[in-house]
Amino acid sequence: HVRSRRQRQMCIRDSYCIENSLRNFIDKTLSDILGENYFSQLTVPGDISKGIATRKKDEAQNKWLPLRGDKDIYYLDFIDLSKLILNNWEYFKKYFPTQSWISTKIEELYKVRCLIAHNSYAGEDEKELVSLYYKQIIKQIASV
Repeated sequence: HVRSRRQRQMCIRDSYCIENSLRNFIDKTLSDILGENYFSQLTVPGDISKGIATRKKDEAQNKWLPLRGDKDIYYLDFIDLSKLILNNWEYFKKYFPTQSWISTKIEELYKVRCLIAHNSYAGEDEKELVSLYYKQIIKQIASV
């Protein structure tokens, strides 16, 4: 159990780092191109817009919880980052080899993240996948 606990902790840490690195990358990329109020200029699927509104409403009602952030990007689920990138590919295509390259990685990372978040087993394979994808994604976005 100690080994699996350590693997789980490493997966949690790396998942957190990947998610926040991608958020920061998206925020910086879009702010540089479109300005600080970029979100209103993007193609945002309805389910993402609804999710943002729901989270903001919940946050307003639960003042005892910390704020997620001061921009809509902080109200997206991890999997929504992929949708945002794909729906606004013109701003991101120079950073990733293909749409499927980044979307597949985010989708697989999301599945591992969900396992971990719901106290399911994360083994050596999952730890290695998270670690590998983290390194690959960081190399792709390092120039921002």
